[in-house]
Amino acid sequence: MHAVATDDSRYGLNGALLEVYPDDSVGAVSTDGHRAVVHHVQLDAEGHDGPLLPRKWCANLKDIAPGPVTLTWWRPLSCGASLDGLATVDTSCFVEASPLYRVHFDLGGDGRASRTVVRKREQVRVDGYGRESSSRLEWQDSAFVLPEVRPKTATCTVTTSPETLTLLLTSQISLDDWLVLPDVAVSGDVSHLRALYEETPRSGVVQVEHPDGTVLVTKCLEGDFPDWRQGVPRNLFREATVDRKALDESIKFVMTVSSEKTHCVRVSLRDGAVSLSASDYEGGDLSDDVPAETRGDVTLTGWEVLEAIKRRRNDKLPEGDDPHVGDTFMIGLNGQYLRDELKTLGGDKVELRFGDSLGPVIMRRPGDDSLMCLVMPMRLE
Repeated sequence: MHAVATDDSRYGLNGALLEVYPDDSVGAVSTDGHRAVVHHVQLDAEGHDGPLLPRKWCANLKDIAPGPVTLTWWRPLSCGASLDGLATVDTSCFVEASPLYRVHFDLGGDGRASRTVVRKREQVRVDGYGRESSSRLEWQDSAFVLPEVRPKTATCTVTTSPETLTLLLTSQISLDDWLVLPDVAVSGDVSHLRALYEETPRSGVVQVEHPDGTVLVTKCLEGDFPDWRQGVPRNLFREATVDRKALDESIKFVMTVSSEKTHCVRVSLRDGAVSLSASDYEGGDLSDDVPAETRGDVTLTGWEVLEAIKRRRNDKLPEGDDPHVGDTFMIGLNGQYLRDELKTLGGDKVELRFGDSLGPVIMRRPGDDSLMCLVMPMRLE
């Protein structure tokens, strides 16, 4: 919860992402853009999908008694929970030669309560940006629901009942299971029905039910959650295993002189220890060392030194004033974020995994990838 964003301008981050994987396992991710908490997530999973849970609803989960709960997620079609909720549009915008496909629903087989869904493709002109850009034509797909259209105009005809169709519209049953129901008959190109079902926008609903009868239901957020996997460093050159409480006390100690706005703490590695330091114009400098089991290269790599020198030249700093240039690996991190993640991880030991000084640090329990915390680096002054 502490890593969920509270900034209204970044609506897509104001919730926790629940990822559902093909093997029926689930994972959760939360981030505010500066740090992230990843729980039981498959980093290399394909085909994962899931809802974006609102922050306040997640906080209400604390009110449910401890123990196992049943989580249900369904995605009703945006057109409504029943056939009556299907929208009616002006048929004047319908061009006979333009539909990609049509799916006709004949309820009861008598054609009295019927609807035809039309997927339509048309070319629209998009204006370019910039002096050298010009307008261009792009294909745009759209869907229309037309009442009482003759079945012979459809490329796929579905004969069923309103009640059975409602099961599909509310995602109470998968499309494959729905097609084998005894009162469902499909003729024509079934792939058009599959494409319609998969491409129609949905609005997710999540329900958590406890055995004692407590039920929490919420509509999921519709914002875009960032591709957080791109921020996870693939190449990790350095690791350090430290005592969690000792590291927390050391961070708390050096933060007494750090900026109250940034809480910036310099973290450096050397053989057998993690060094922490902070400075302030008024408070002075403080530093502390925590014994650690270090592995990998605790020094800066060659390209990191070159990048540090380049930044120093661009900022016109005097020679030797850049803390990035040296024999020891160093990175700037928000000390308060570090303490929050140490509290989240718990346990006696914590493992810090580093890539380069421009990438996030990964914090986890030693040998346990089920809970992983990422903290983005800060610019060292």
